[in-house]
Amino acid sequence: MGPATHRAIHYYSSLRYTTLRGIRYYRWPDVFFKNSEKYSKLLLTFAFEKALEMGTHDVSPYFIPLMDIIAKIEQLLQPILEGTDMFIVKISIKPTNNVKVFLDADSGFSIAKSSSVNRALRNQIEALALFTDNDYSLEVSSPGIDEPLVLFRQYQKNIGRKIEVELQDNSKVMGKLLEVQDDLLSLEICKDPKKKLFETLQVPLNTIKQAIIQISF
Repeated sequence: MGPATHRAIHYYSSLRYTTLRGIRYYRWPDVFFKNSEKYSKLLLTFAFEKALEMGTHDVSPYFIPLMDIIAKIEQLLQPILEGTDMFIVKISIKPTNNVKVFLDADSGFSIAKSSSVNRALRNQIEALALFTDNDYSLEVSSPGIDEPLVLFRQYQKNIGRKIEVELQDNSKVMGKLLEVQDDLLSLEICKDPKKKLFETLQVPLNTIKQAIIQISF
């Protein structure tokens, strides 16, 4: 793995954001890959995913087919998800034509839901021959319990649960998510467990680096 690939992995892994009501709040400056055609295929894929996330049009023609395929897959998912409580979190395609579809659901994303969507989407992809000789793999899953929340709907479905919020200054606060508004979160913070003293903390969204649900056992 060469220096260019290491740079791509660094940029890709470091750019985090929170998306609420269609607005993305970025922690790191935007990174554009204007000369991406000079790099390896792996670097191109990382660059493509970042460019797509940031909504930039400064993308090599190499990316056009992948962008079209992701857009088409999202289009194919709409009727499959219609009438359900499931929604799209993210779609990505790796260099090996590994398609990853991350979904969530207001009532929880079960294995049964994953299998049902996988079958329906696979049938549509192959019927349209989106990949030459159907040379691809498809994974449909939830983002995972340790993945940061990125959509407003994810925050909404987790109201009442404990979350850990990491701020831009790298400090962390933990509390129960009480409310989600357009530009801030309301958290119930325990100030003194022995005296059972709590306070409500307002956290502006543009100060959040990431927010992760905490699982209680």
